[in-house]
Parts: sequence; structure tokens; C-alpha cells
Amino acid sequence: MKIGFIINSLATGGAEKQTVALINALSKEHDVILFLLKDKMNLYETVSKNITIYNLRGKKYLDLNSIKKIKSVLEQENVRIIFTVNSYSCFMGYLASLKMNIIKVFINHTTRITSAKERIQNIYYRKIINTMDYRIFVSLNQKNYWLNNYKIVNKNNLVINNGISNKLYDARLFNDSELEQLKEKYNICIDDFVILQCAILRPEKNHIELLIAVRNLINRGYDKIKVLLIGDGIERERLENYINKNKLRNNVFLAGLQNDVRPYYSMADLGTLTSISETFSIAALEQLSMGIPMVMPNVGGSNEMIIDGYNGFLYESKNTEELTKIIEKCCANKWKVKAMSVNAINVVNSLFTTDKMIEKYSSFITNITKVI
Repeated sequence: MKIGFIINSLATGGAEKQTVALINALSKEHDVILFLLKDKMNLYETVSKNITIYNLRGKKYLDLNSIKKIKSVLEQENVRIIFTVNSYSCFMGYLASLKMNIIKVFINHTTRITSAKERIQNIYYRKIINTMDYRIFVSLNQKNYWLNNYKIVNKNNLVINNGISNKLYDARLFNDSELEQLKEKYNICIDDFVILQCAILRPEKNHIELLIAVRNLINRGYDKIKVLLIGDGIERERLENYINKNKLRNNVFLAGLQNDVRPYYSMADLGTLTSISETFSIAALEQLSMGIPMVMPNVGGSNEMIIDGYNGFLYESKNTEELTKIIEKCCANKWKVKAMSVNAINVVNSLFTTDKMIEKYSSFITNITKVI
């Protein structure tokens, strides 16, 4: 069976990584066609050679050439299902498949719509989303949020959680001798407490909250804290200025984008996310899979993956004092944090692996094509 996917690009991001994992698996049983609306190809090498890719290189928001090309391919290839990933792709897929006998599925990786421009766009996006035959959400909390706040129809909606490869994200793949050079680079010693945050450096990820908490703890005498920030983005200069102003250069390191984050994960005692808005964090699942307990704000699907005090800790979003207290507790009881490692791994293995995600998508495809 021929299946199409429309996605904005292959830029490095959670939605993109999940889509690549999904289409790679589905391409073993189906003919998969991938449409890229924008020319960002960071993840291109990770896409299976079995998949036909159309890089549309759209230049305009309403790119008529892209719409015509998608429509032409869908008709010529007799594609039976088209998956659209996030709102803009859904908009373009809707226009391209008008009056076509094709099953339309919307996959949503977004929870809160924050900017004024996006809120205006969502007025008509949600009307289009409601015309889709099925809507897939990656978190139960996310689905309920959209139903309650964005007037999504309460019909043919389902939740398929994100999943990660627990075979790839396995701490046993790395040993201390392999990590020595990396530890030397950041001057990490055996008695240091290493905190890692992996997220794009954007305002909504709220990295500054972690830096404030760390500054407060260092002032209280917890000078063995080391923080690694993995990622890059428009907040980098602001964070660098804060680090310099507060004399944190020996404790906080901006490690930038990394092709392979696993060695960095392997050095961490604790993972954090401080996002104001989050859906179902891939980075958090990766770290949990490698046995790293997570501290996360109770937003989006965080409380679906974190059992407070079991495989990590939840705190009220933007409550810096609460975050500080949790990190302080972890620093003072490092052995207890280490003991949570098995719990972190077990939760991912039982609920959030790529295999489990693929199994649910495969079952979904089988069920919806029975009625054609």
C-alpha cells in the first residue's frame, strides 16, 4: 500500500525525528512517499533509502507549485493514506487533496500555541484539522488541551505516544574510559554532580530558570554542580551573558548541537527540562532510557512519562524556587538519584519504545484501511 507523509522539513527536531523513525519502519511493509515543504535537510541521511522523497523547496507560505506537485504525485501514485505532521503541513495537504478519495490523517506534535501570528493562523487551521478523517495526538494531556481550548471535534481522535529506540539509547553502550576525553573537556571530576539539559535555545525552553537555580545553589555551597546545555538557537547570546555576569563559566557549559548526544547523556547524573510549554519530550525519553532521572515542569505530557519521586521529579512551571529545592535534594542525595536509574529505564521499556509506537501505527493503518 502507498502511504504519503507531508512534513515541513527534515530539520533537527522532535517531530522530525519521530516522523523519520515512523516512516523508516513503515517503509518495510508499505511504499512510503515523503513530501518536504521546506529545504532543510539535517536528518536526510537518517531516512531509509526505501522512501521516495520530494523536496518541494517552497518559497512562499501559500506555495501553489508545492500544492500542485503534491496533488499530482498523490493521484499518479494512487496514495491511499496521507499523514500530515503539524498544522502547516495539514493546511497544505488539505489543499492538495481536495476532492480526492484518500484517507487524511493529522499528526499533532504541538500543545500550546503561543505567538500572536500562530493564534491567528490557528483560527483557520483548526477548521481544516477538523476535516481530517483522523487526528493523532502524542499525549493524552495534549489531546484534551486541544479539545478544550481549540474546539477540535471529539471524534476519531487517538493518542499514540512518542517512542525512542531503547536499543540505541542504552547506557551500557558506553564505558568510563570512552568518556574520559569528554569529561576532561568540561573538567568533570568523579565527585561532580552533572546536570544535562538538551533543548533548542529558544525562549519557550526557559533555560534561564535552570541557570538561576544553579547560581542559587552554588551560592549555597554546591560548587560541584556542572551543567551541560546541549543545543543551539537564538537564546545563546543571552545565556552566555548570564553565565559570564554571574561567574558560572566553571560550572555551566554551552555544548552546542551534537550529532550524537548519547556520550553527553552518559555523563549526566540528572536531566532537566524547564520549558514553559512542552508536548511529549523526545529528549526526556532518550535520557530516561539511558537511566537518567528527569526533573520537568508539570506541563504537556510530562506527568504521563514521569512518576514523581520514582523515575524523576515534577515541579510547577516557572517556579524557580521549587526547581532549586528539587535539584538541591538531588545533589545532597546523589545515591538516591542513582537508585532511580532502573526505574527510569523500566518506564521507557514498558511504555515508550519505538517498537511500541510503530506497532500502534501499524495497527491503526490496518484498521482504517479495512473500511475502504
